[in-house]
Amino acid sequence: MIDAGDIAKLAGLYDRYANAFERLSPDRLQARRLFWSRLEMLYQQEGAGVDFEAFRFEMVQRCKEYLKKN
Repeated sequence: MIDAGDIAKLAGLYDRYANAFERLSPDRLQARRLFWSRLEMLYQQEGAGVDFEAFRFEMVQRCKEYLKKN
């Protein structure tokens, strides 16, 4: 089970890269790398038996929901 703290951290990274004004800014690129790294780590911990793309889609949905609420 992925806890709220992990979702909050992932959502922060997602927000920094997905909603950046400058697509090639160093901050956006770093946030993107960190997002994918954290996503892979969570997948390895919690995603057994789930297709990676389905896991990624679910995590992005949770990030968007978190960002709407906060």
